[in-house]
Amino acid sequence: PVLREQSTRDSVAVQPPWKFAGGFLGAAFVFGTVFLAPRIGLLSLIVLVIAGQLLTSMAIDHFGLINMATRKVSNVRIAGACVVALGVAITLFGERIVASLSR
Repeated sequence: PVLREQSTRDSVAVQPPWKFAGGFLGAAFVFGTVFLAPRIGLLSLIVLVIAGQLLTSMAIDHFGLINMATRKVSNVRIAGACVVALGVAITLFGERIVASLSR
C-alpha cells in the first residue's frame, strides 16, 4: 500500500540494512555519471550502465537477493549477457581494434 500510517522509530529499526543502501547508491551513481561522462563519453557511459544493470539483475534473479523470487540463469540469458559484453567491448575499444587491424 502506498498510503500507510506514519513511520515510527521502531518501524525503521526493524528494516533490513539493504533497504538503506538506496540513498548511498543513488548518490554514488549520480556522482559517478557526472565524473565519468566527460572522461569516457556518454555513449560509453550509458553502455556500461546498461551492462551493469543487466549483470546485476541476473545475479539478483539467480540468487534471489533482496527478497526476490529465485530464477535460475539459463544458457540463453548467459548468451545474451555475452552479446551485451561484446557490444560493450566494441563500443569502448572498437576504434582501437579497427586501427590496429588496418595497419
